[in-house]
Amino acid sequence: MRTTTLALLAFLSLSGCKDPGGDDTSSTGSDEPRCTAGYGDAPEIDPNYPACACGESRCEGESACVISGPASESLWTSSACLPPCTNDASCPALSGKPTKCSGAGFCRLECGEDSTCPAGYVCGDGGECQVDLVR
Repeated sequence: MRTTTLALLAFLSLSGCKDPGGDDTSSTGSDEPRCTAGYGDAPEIDPNYPACACGESRCEGESACVISGPASESLWTSSACLPPCTNDASCPALSGKPTKCSGAGFCRLECGEDSTCPAGYVCGDGGECQVDLVR
């Protein structure tokens, strides 16, 4: 019985499954970059404005990756993939909030003192709403 219990505990710790409280502990290690699965993929995150992924191609298609925090991916505090645009009308809303096309040609929801980001997002260093990676 003891061997079976130890084997089960070893399997569960290696498989990264949820703990009995329902919290996903598979990506909370301090050595793992905050741009990996488990960070910034909460249900309220708008699929048009996801967190940047790791690697050379951080966003799909022609979207631009914006980050906040130190340059090291393991220390990012927020990030977002901003879809390309030609004008405001070509920008998808972010969680129901209208976005604008920046001069650089990417959709963004500006934030600051007079603008609040939707749930799961924070105001990033660039003044646009980004996925909160430290919650």
